[in-house]
Amino acid sequence: MPYLTRHWLLVLTLLCCSALVRAEDYQQLSVIPQAGPYTLGEQWQYVEDPTGRLAFSQIRQLPDAQWQWNNRPDVNFGYRQSAIWLRLTLHNPLPVARSWYLRIGNPLLDEVDVFLNGLHIQSGDQRPFKQRPNFHRQVLVPIELAAEASQDIYLRIASQGSLHLDASLLTPKQLMNDEQRVLLLQGGFFGAMLVMLLYNLLLTVLVRQRVYLNYCAFVLCFALYQWAQLGFGFQWLWPDSLWWQQRSFIVFAALSALFACLFTWDALQIRQMSRGFRVVGRGLIALCLLALLLGLLMPYQLALLSSFAVVGLCTVCAVIFALRRWLQGHAPAKLFALGWGVLVIATFLHVLSGSGVLPIAGGTLVFQQIGALLEVVIFAYALSSRIRQAEVTKQRAQKALIRQEKQQREQQAHTLALQRSLNEQLEQRIRERTQALEQTLQELSSANQRLARLSREDGLTGLYNRQAFNEFLLQAWHQAERYKNPLAVLIMDMDHFKQINDQHGHLAGDTCLRQVAELIKNSLRQSDICARYGGEEFIALLPNTDVTAAELLAERIRLNVQSHPGAWDGQTIALSLSLGVSAITPHSHSMTATELIDRADRALYQAKAAGRNRVVRASL
Repeated sequence: MPYLTRHWLLVLTLLCCSALVRAEDYQQLSVIPQAGPYTLGEQWQYVEDPTGRLAFSQIRQLPDAQWQWNNRPDVNFGYRQSAIWLRLTLHNPLPVARSWYLRIGNPLLDEVDVFLNGLHIQSGDQRPFKQRPNFHRQVLVPIELAAEASQDIYLRIASQGSLHLDASLLTPKQLMNDEQRVLLLQGGFFGAMLVMLLYNLLLTVLVRQRVYLNYCAFVLCFALYQWAQLGFGFQWLWPDSLWWQQRSFIVFAALSALFACLFTWDALQIRQMSRGFRVVGRGLIALCLLALLLGLLMPYQLALLSSFAVVGLCTVCAVIFALRRWLQGHAPAKLFALGWGVLVIATFLHVLSGSGVLPIAGGTLVFQQIGALLEVVIFAYALSSRIRQAEVTKQRAQKALIRQEKQQREQQAHTLALQRSLNEQLEQRIRERTQALEQTLQELSSANQRLARLSREDGLTGLYNRQAFNEFLLQAWHQAERYKNPLAVLIMDMDHFKQINDQHGHLAGDTCLRQVAELIKNSLRQSDICARYGGEEFIALLPNTDVTAAELLAERIRLNVQSHPGAWDGQTIALSLSLGVSAITPHSHSMTATELIDRADRALYQAKAAGRNRVVRASL
């Protein structure tokens, strides 16, 4: 029990002494494992070597007055061409020897030289990785402190980049625990970046839109940028390529900015913005390509500062673009503004720490990773929202199409109903018009028939007129000639018709004409044709009738007329006919139809000359 009490009293005493180590005349740092790990910042003294050519032997001979205390919690000299020498004395107050590790926390330092116990350890990213005392991304220097002994440590750093380091002193156990914590955090960071990369690659394959491919390229390049900045690239990928180790940081930064600009161009639809924003967007893409070219060809420090300027300008402009699109009503723009804003702040703090304005470089680096991870997650969410919004828009469009289709169907049904109604009305009108037309056609046909009949009939007697008779005669003649049948003609004339008109008037004469026409028609056969030949003359065409039969028929007509006197105004009017008969078989004679009529007409005159009221056969 007394031993434990004395032990803890010794520990407390040493802790107090280590807290008071900053004395002008006392340059030792007493270290014990229980108080570790130690962050070495204000414990360093430094000397600047503007030429970078001073040797370790020359540095050791410098008087203490030339050494200055570092008044910062870290060692940060910004961008200088000088070499910086640092010194520190460690003291082990314990009665036993202890092992420690000095960890230099900036993997991008070009040259790191450590001098202790007569050893010269060379490291830095412009020296082959195999020269390092440990296979580690950072410079790890093993230190053995003997019991109750002191150890001077001299450190020389030179770099074309930022001259800053975050040095710490740890026991092997503390180093292992801290490494596990750091690797766990870095594994989580790069694992999250890998998940985002694979997820968006899958979206790129499924959606086939350029914005997702640009986002994947941005995530990949930014992850490689962090990989190079943390020293993992030099440790695992290009340990023997010193030129690429120095340039990879700039190249991946420029590529990250380039694909970030391309991603922003598509995601925020900058092509739909005003001409000024489009010009600025294309200008930023050109600047990123220029920074990429400078990173490969120009001196390192100039290329590095140019890349910082381009990256900073791109991120600030991206925030401005996002805010502008947000004000224009572009819904995803607020997420992009938030994501770019986080990355802008993180990158700004990182650049300030690298320039020596801010003291805690390691903290700002972690903050940049956190900001980048938040930005990647926000962008992934924004892209997912884009897909979701596209799906919602698609669903809305589908619903709109369904509604439109329904309206079109209803309109089509209404149109069809209207068309059916119009068709029915049209059909009804057509039927009505057709019926009217048919009726009109029937009336016209009847009128035509009446007209044709009137044109072929005698208006007074109702018999055929002379023109119609001539047509029938021609047809009957050809038929008789073809079939070698006889054909007969009767020409009849009313006796004393002029006296009837003179004594009883023309109306009485017309009545007698109609009566005689009716008697003649009734005396003929169905196949015979009877016509009014002119005035009081009638003519009959007797097909398939020889002269004997024709003469008998003529006599019957004469007797029929004679036996039916006319009546007018209470008076009886005697009626009689004189008839001329002519018959012939057309094929047996060279006689024509006209000659047949002439012969019958001459026979009629013979009957009149013989005293009227008689039948006379034409002589051959």
